[in-house]
Amino acid sequence: MIRRTGCLCAGLLLFLAILLSSPVRAEDVVDLYEELKLAQPIAVPSYELPQAAEGLPEALAVNVLHDAGHDFLRITRQRGGGWEDVIELALWLDDEGAPLLGLSERQVEKGVPVLGRLRFYSKASGRWNLVTPQTVPDASVSLCKLPPPAKDQLPEDAPFRPMGFLLPQQGADLQVWCLHDAPAAGRGVWLRWNGAQADFSFGPALIGSPPWRKVGATQP
Repeated sequence: MIRRTGCLCAGLLLFLAILLSSPVRAEDVVDLYEELKLAQPIAVPSYELPQAAEGLPEALAVNVLHDAGHDFLRITRQRGGGWEDVIELALWLDDEGAPLLGLSERQVEKGVPVLGRLRFYSKASGRWNLVTPQTVPDASVSLCKLPPPAKDQLPEDAPFRPMGFLLPQQGADLQVWCLHDAPAAGRGVWLRWNGAQADFSFGPALIGSPPWRKVGATQP
């Protein structure tokens, strides 16, 4: 289920439904991840994905959850000592149908994230470009009470911070949580997908504890 932009016109909705029902693009989130690794080899973490489960040992160094029906991919790499690297990728489309790929990274200790970061890449120009600042609001100061990013810091050099970002396996909205070392640890907020603008805005606060050991919090 590709996360598409919204539209207010019923006639255009019908036209889009007919248009999008045809197999315009065969690529899914795994294909796009492979593209992105080649286009951004320094910035994007590169993991080789197992092609099939048969014959593989039970305890893999890299574990993969690929939900093709919802354009979602989670890759977990064991680092030893209870540490894991987790990346999630989810696919949206902008108002012209170009891929917009979200990439969340988390450093996890014994099942609980310690640091994380979030980036978005667009293929609207025909090439993969980083578009995080114009796509998603920065919650580090307003939500987690962290110091603002350095003024000379480039978006592609965004550091890991005590924040956790959960991309949606279903739906189009994502979650932001303040982690243990943040001044406002335990706070969370929904970031709502604005289809017409192909970006996100702050939504309601998340209720309860961070859902690190389950699929996700229930949307209000």
